[in-house]
Amino acid sequence: PWTFWSYGVAAFALSAFSLLVVPKQLAKEAQFAGVTNVPGFDWTGSALGVIGLVLVNIAFNNGPLYGWSTPHVYFVLIIGLLVLVAFLWVERRAESPLLPVSAFNGTVTYTMALIGIGWGSFGIWIYYSWRFLEEFRHLTPLNVSAQFTPALICGLIAAGATGFMLTHTPVSFTMLIAMLAFCAGQAISAFMPVHQTYWPQMFVSILIMPFGMDMSFPAATVILSNHMPREHQGLAASLVNTMVNYSISLALGIAGTVEVSVMTHDGTLADTIWGVRCAFYTGLALAGCDVLLGMSYFIKSMIKEGWKVAQH
Repeated sequence: PWTFWSYGVAAFALSAFSLLVVPKQLAKEAQFAGVTNVPGFDWTGSALGVIGLVLVNIAFNNGPLYGWSTPHVYFVLIIGLLVLVAFLWVERRAESPLLPVSAFNGTVTYTMALIGIGWGSFGIWIYYSWRFLEEFRHLTPLNVSAQFTPALICGLIAAGATGFMLTHTPVSFTMLIAMLAFCAGQAISAFMPVHQTYWPQMFVSILIMPFGMDMSFPAATVILSNHMPREHQGLAASLVNTMVNYSISLALGIAGTVEVSVMTHDGTLADTIWGVRCAFYTGLALAGCDVLLGMSYFIKSMIKEGWKVAQH
């Protein structure tokens, strides 16, 4: 539990520290000095959006623990969905909406789905890979951390490659490569045996996954910026970031449901391994679906625009 408590304390400390380091020129009063039509803050939409997302998240992650037939699980899910419907209703009528529904077109929605499915697969990979190494290969947390350090180097390479690709290839191609990386890394981990050294599969998977992460985020931000109205383009990175974090949490609830559903709960190691393996398969299924969606988007963009480098 202290993993989460320590993160919460650090986040709170950074929030307080931001009051000291963020320039006052960025404050609302400074930005809109002399402006008569100052945009307001959507308090109602913010409250409904946060409450709805939290309730749905609680339901999805309580399902594996208590079972989806437990009344409080599906009751919380229903309430959360109703709150999100109310959120959309409010946003359509708000003067300064937190999430302008009118800015969502087919491309924006499709890209959000790509990001959500891809990063959901990544969330399953990172959690169950760590658990696989600790529980089944009996490695210490520090040892597992050391095994993941190659991701740092590959992340730097992927970030540099992404900058090059976004200026020399269509952004849909960059997104497709990211989806392929998610799928490849997930597939390698899903089928690795327990009694195996680090290098044949886990190491390779860790080398590949950063390309999915570091390519998909900027590619999605560019796509959203280019397909949203000018007055809403600043929302692009915020939407992508929200989808990334929320999809990771939601997908873990789905994988957890699969894990507990396929297990016989006889207490054997083989049963536990099978549950984790099926959770990996869930992530692989999501990643495979994402590859098909990414390929469809790439083909569609090629037919419509050809090999066109996006302006950003």
